[in-house]
Amino acid sequence: MTSLLDNRIRELMQQVVDESPTPPPTPLGPSIHPKPPPVRRSWTTVLVTAAVVFVLFVGAIWLSGGPETVEPADQPVQPPTTSMNQPLDEESRVPTTSLGGAAVPALPPTSWTEIDAEMTAHRITAGPGGFVAIDALTSPTGQLLAWFSADGTTWTNQVLPPYSEASDSVPNSLESVYFGGPGYVAFGGSWGIDIRFSADGQTWVSADHVDAGILELTSDGDFSPGTYGEMEGMAYGNGRFVAVGEARDVVEEPYSNPRAAVWTSLDGLTWIRLPDDDEVFNGPWHQEMSAVIYGPNGFVAVGSSEDDNGSSSVGAIWHSPNGIDWTRIPNDEALFGEYVEDSWHGLWNVTYGDSGYVAVGWIAGEGGVGTVGSVLHSLDGTDWTRVEEEDFDGPFSFHDMAYGDGSYVLVGAEWSPDPNEPELRTKQTAIWYSLDAVTWTRLSLNDSVMGEPVVSAGSATGGIAYANGRFVVVGYDTLWPEHPTGNPVYSGHVWIGRAVG
Repeated sequence: MTSLLDNRIRELMQQVVDESPTPPPTPLGPSIHPKPPPVRRSWTTVLVTAAVVFVLFVGAIWLSGGPETVEPADQPVQPPTTSMNQPLDEESRVPTTSLGGAAVPALPPTSWTEIDAEMTAHRITAGPGGFVAIDALTSPTGQLLAWFSADGTTWTNQVLPPYSEASDSVPNSLESVYFGGPGYVAFGGSWGIDIRFSADGQTWVSADHVDAGILELTSDGDFSPGTYGEMEGMAYGNGRFVAVGEARDVVEEPYSNPRAAVWTSLDGLTWIRLPDDDEVFNGPWHQEMSAVIYGPNGFVAVGSSEDDNGSSSVGAIWHSPNGIDWTRIPNDEALFGEYVEDSWHGLWNVTYGDSGYVAVGWIAGEGGVGTVGSVLHSLDGTDWTRVEEEDFDGPFSFHDMAYGDGSYVLVGAEWSPDPNEPELRTKQTAIWYSLDAVTWTRLSLNDSVMGEPVVSAGSATGGIAYANGRFVVVGYDTLWPEHPTGNPVYSGHVWIGRAVG
């Protein structure tokens, strides 16, 4: 009965409004504009309406048993505060709002342990279902494995079905995985796009792609003409997935016009590529987007740009407010490096946290010698500065980042000459953290936790994700020399980091 009376009151009040003359629109601009004239109503209409409302109101009180006595609250209600304690959509890095008192000061994740795991994963993500990593190395049959863990400690795997349009000439491969919005997306490919989608991280289906799909050979052994792409990074925001990477054409030459590329999807199952834009996505030679992140000021993608003869590269950054309209940040040698022959500079990852956007990469000389890491910071995704930090001095490569519980965590590697064979280099995983994106500290972790330096012919150590109070790092080393059989030898890693306090 009370709800019926409430509805009748609303109807009568709306009738008064409907019968009143429409006031003139309020002009836009400063407060010096005059206020609109008051609305004049008939006294009869007002009195009748007021009487009806009063009677209905009293009747509502009588039917409900009289006015309810409200006890005074013992404590005042605290205003909403921003919290990053549970960023399950961790790569979106948009703070959640919760009720509570003053925020607890953030503590960095200084306690790290290595756990036993069989997987050799390259990338990892976290969502409501748990952590998911993709592994294409440990299956004895060369199949793709999706590894799942509710807490980052205990892992199980399942074999992913072959991609529906993959051919025998080019095996399909998934290199990355990401959670956002509708679910998990695993993506990658070799000369083509391979996408899988899962709502829960455990049941996977193939997604529709664009362009020509995975590259195939014709009956005479030539490459099939078409446009092929490779997705390398993904983010979710503004109600859509955004993937970045590169696209290239196969016409007469098997590799021409390599350019940056962006794909979008509303559900993770159907994808389209944005139209080419020479001013934004193209350049002298190879343009590539390596990673993308979403924050309050929109999407930021990072990558690299080669010079006109493909002999060197510099870093590059793109920005979009909505994932559709993109601009390229003007080249700046102080930020992105110089075109110097046989010097390769790129930005390989980007993240967002409460202190803004952070992009990381490195400069490598010929043969990868002289690797120097670089970190850039921006509050809005468009104006960037280089972070000068003593703890970054050295031969470092920076691989991946995550933000959670007030901390940015950066995973990379320190390279040193092998004492036994100086022409080779050893690699050891290194981890840094920052509470403000500007001042960084390298964690002092002993060899029993991070492992002793190893001679590695290749390294993929450095995928990191955050959820439920812990950071999880995955990766692997391709050890050198190879096994006498000629097969590569892989060493997988999983580390878990927590705050202490």
